[in-house]
Amino acid sequence: MKTLLAIGLATATISFANVVDISTGVASWQVFGPGVSGSVAATMLSTPQTNASWAPAPTGSSWISWGSVQGTSCVVGQTPGNGCANTLFNPAGDTWDYSLTISSADLGGKTSGSLNFIFGADNAVNLFVGNEPNETWSSFNPLGCSGNPPTSAGGSQATYNNCVGTVNFNASDLTGSGSLVLEALVTNAAINGCPACGDPTGFVLEGDITTAGSSSAVPEPAALPLIGLAGVALLWIRRRA
Repeated sequence: MKTLLAIGLATATISFANVVDISTGVASWQVFGPGVSGSVAATMLSTPQTNASWAPAPTGSSWISWGSVQGTSCVVGQTPGNGCANTLFNPAGDTWDYSLTISSADLGGKTSGSLNFIFGADNAVNLFVGNEPNETWSSFNPLGCSGNPPTSAGGSQATYNNCVGTVNFNASDLTGSGSLVLEALVTNAAINGCPACGDPTGFVLEGDITTAGSSSAVPEPAALPLIGLAGVALLWIRRRA
């Protein structure tokens, strides 16, 4: 006679979270605007390529732009675009669209979480986290700290370390594929009194996304000996049958 053995396994709920680096110069930010054909990978600017008036990039990030010379001011007699920033494409000002898509896989399949970041731009930036209200910061020195509304993060690594503000996101902010899109609209105004001058432009952001913890059922340690006993019992039953 065959005997059925029913064994209940105790389970435990484990919470965990993903952390995703969204920093410029590290993450795959794209840029689109009047000076490029389609969306291209943003160019990471080295320290000599950044404008002297810009705040230093927070540790772990770099200033980025749509070209390697766009953070460098022209000097007298230098032709804009030839080793220094281009003139504006639109006399009233240009708008550059920087974007970063964090896939569902990168989010660990989670649908909610928070962002903590420091950001700024030349001249100003409106940053959108999915469908959340925009984060606006009109300065390249000091930089801004994430929050509702953003606050000043200062202009040095020592002050950057004090940025603890966050922006939350949830399932309503995700695309149909479960991705989260960050979009930064950077405006670049003309230089007063010098419309033909090359006008530097750039964007910087340093920070992370931390997803909310989710649950996964796994056997509790106390249940593991039962699994071993179950194996022995099942083997005995099979032989008896």
